[in-house]
Amino acid sequence: MIKQGSGFALLGAVIAVLGHSATATAGYSAYVSGGSFYGPDTTLGPWVQPIVAASTGAVVGMLAGLVLHLCGFRFAVDPSRRVGLVAVAGLIGVTLGMTPVLILVGTSFSGLNSSVSTEYLLPLYAGTGVLAYALGVASVRLLLRANHDPLSSRTTKVVAAFLPIGGVLATLVGTGTAWILGFSTTASTFVAVIVTVLCVLVATFALARAWALRTTA
Repeated sequence: MIKQGSGFALLGAVIAVLGHSATATAGYSAYVSGGSFYGPDTTLGPWVQPIVAASTGAVVGMLAGLVLHLCGFRFAVDPSRRVGLVAVAGLIGVTLGMTPVLILVGTSFSGLNSSVSTEYLLPLYAGTGVLAYALGVASVRLLLRANHDPLSSRTTKVVAAFLPIGGVLATLVGTGTAWILGFSTTASTFVAVIVTVLCVLVATFALARAWALRTTA
């Protein structure tokens, strides 16, 4: 019951954040993100709004998951499949590898000047992409081996094959999200892009693990 409630809470938070980001550009953020409590003139407001939206969505999602569980609708996954572990491990590695670019993008969205020259931007993006790929694959391998998973080698190979495709899709989805939101340098756009990219990456690692398990059947 706790796992189902947590899963629905996470889903509700994601939907709420994306909904807030979409409606914020249309001028309705005060009603869906708590903006009416913080006001548009406060410095903290734009960053608090997505947090309030995510918290509200998480509570609603958790309640929905618990009600469904009590009504007999169970959404359970065999723990031995370790799909969540693979997704978490992969995200940790990718996030660590992308840290330089995340800092750069974060400062840009915050309105701070970047000290990186434009001639170094392309090598920086390429280098962090390679690093994120390497750390993503390595972290999956290490965490599965630490848990004595019998499919650690197979899963690592599938992740290594799937991750480049997932990275390209995540880039396209993130760019598309920013385009839909008008490429505005606002907190809601920054959060929406990050959330959509994370969703694609989570799906990539989950599908990779599912494929590794399927090939053993």
